[in-house]
Formats: sequence, structure tokens, C-alpha cells
Amino acid sequence: MRIAYLHGFNSSSKPDSDKAKLLSELGDVFQVSYNSCEHPDTIYDDLYAQLKEIDPDVVMGSSLGGYWAARLGYTFNVLSVLLNPSIEPHETLLDVVGENVNFVTGEKGILQKESVLAYDSILNYKHSMLVLLDREDKVLDSETTYTALNDVCNVVMFEGGSHRFEHLKESLDQIQKSYNNSLFAI
Repeated sequence: MRIAYLHGFNSSSKPDSDKAKLLSELGDVFQVSYNSCEHPDTIYDDLYAQLKEIDPDVVMGSSLGGYWAARLGYTFNVLSVLLNPSIEPHETLLDVVGENVNFVTGEKGILQKESVLAYDSILNYKHSMLVLLDREDKVLDSETTYTALNDVCNVVMFEGGSHRFEHLKESLDQIQKSYNNSLFAI
């Protein structure tokens, strides 16, 4: 299995991350970086080019990366695995318009309101998806996400946890099963 992993807002790839190590139990992991302060059209073009080279079987992402995983999984017609995804970034990113500092690189970027408003809803990209949520996510409302996506795809809610998604190890079998099932659905 070839897994393209997309980080969340204001972050960057971390090759030695715990998530990458765990996901490597399922196959080859390709961490894809993008500048989350860019306009979504620019981000899409950048991610599309990177994923075209990777040719993933699964596109996985966390938070804003979950939004991008849904959108690009839809584009490439592959399974998307979303960890505490941002389902309405055109609303939730309004809180961080302005200057931001990347949590990993320390680089500064400016998120424009026009860029935020150019995002759409994750519900526009319905396809083969597995959504994994931690109930105690304090950044994005897991109950809202569950309600919005439960009738659209397979959603699993874990007790506790955080926005970083603390239950990846417990989810590996579910990810593998969803991938196996997606081979018959696509």
C-alpha cells in the first residue's frame, strides 16, 4: 500500500514522526508538504502534482490535511483516511486569518481572508472514505464532524484523545480493512 500523508494547517512533514512510523506498518509512507497559508487553488495544484508522482493507493490527512485528503482522494479515485478532519475550512480557518508561524519550520506566513473563503465543504468530495475522530478534539468539533459524515462514509469515534489524533495504532486494522474494501468499490 502506498500512503500519501498530508499534514494539517501550519505544519510540515516530519519523516521521523510517530504517525509515519506507525503507518509504515501498512506500507510505504510519503509525507507531502504544502504551504497552508497559500490560496486553495495553489495548494491543490501543488498537491496534485506531488500525488501524481507518488501514485498513492491511499491519501491520508489530519485536520486541514484531512480536507485535502478527501478532495485529492476523490480526484485520484482512491481511499481517503481522514484524522479529525476540517470539514468546513472556509469557516474554521477564519479564526486564524493573518500572520501564522509554522509549528515545525518556524517560517512565517500570512493567511488571507480571501483564501479562506475560497475553500468549500468536504461534503463536495463524497467517495470511499474512512474518518477517524478523537472525541476530545478541542480544535475541531468531533460531534459536528461525526454528524455531518456518518451517513456519507465510515466514521469511527474514539473516546478521549486530542486534535493530534491519539488512536492511530488502534486504527491500523480498520485502515487496512477499508483499503481492502475500497479495492472492490473503486
